[in-house]
Amino acid sequence: MSTPRPDHDQPGQPDEPGGLRGWWRRITRPWPEAAFTEIGTHAVVLDAVGEQPVAVIREVRRMTGWDLVRAKHAVDAAPVQAPAGTTTQGVVLVAGLSAASAAAACEALAAAGATARVAEGW
Repeated sequence: MSTPRPDHDQPGQPDEPGGLRGWWRRITRPWPEAAFTEIGTHAVVLDAVGEQPVAVIREVRRMTGWDLVRAKHAVDAAPVQAPAGTTTQGVVLVAGLSAASAAAACEALAAAGATARVAEGW
């Protein structure tokens, strides 16, 4: 009988960054909840790899990690632009962006005509 490795998911095991439980949470809930408290008409989602806008979520109310996962199935596909006559009030930043990159992304979106800001708690 083999001894379970410390990175296997076991009841009562603390979450460790390199552990299976930590890995599963990164896959199923990869965003910090504090980064998603945007209320407005639209929210722009930026990817963490290319730091490019990837979707526009319509009618943002209040979002946490799980809400965003569900909302991503009902987003507008590229090109990422709010419908004519509407405003983009918030930017939802996916984990992995540095503060400087987040600020630069907001500036780029503002230059394109969107009202953008870094979410509280980012």
